[in-house]
Amino acid sequence: LFVELTDEPNLLEPYISKHNNDGATVISAKKEFSDDEFSDNEINLLNEVVDRFRYCTAKELINFTHKKNSLWYNAALRNGVLELLESGKMTTTDIEINMAELVEGDESKFMIYNSYKEFFAQSKSLKF
Repeated sequence: LFVELTDEPNLLEPYISKHNNDGATVISAKKEFSDDEFSDNEINLLNEVVDRFRYCTAKELINFTHKKNSLWYNAALRNGVLELLESGKMTTTDIEINMAELVEGDESKFMIYNSYKEFFAQSKSLKF
């Protein structure tokens, strides 16, 4: 998302537009949201994220998602690129963030997470 939103949108171009408003980049929807691809649980999660972060700036979101001990922070630290990313010498990586870390201590959540990953991989393979 960082690369897609930093430059001109490529993959998201049919869905969003970017414009400058008093020095701030504003991202607007080009189309009405369609929930066809989302389960009820996913829609509920999206609504929670919107409710919590609706008025946050990009900088505030970065500070939240990149804080110490976050998944992003831990992945960057483990892979030796934290200082480069934080200093701006590096802006992106291909490092995968292991979302399973969020639920590692809870066996039932971990099982749900793995079931979802399997379901997602299977349904992705069926799309043409």
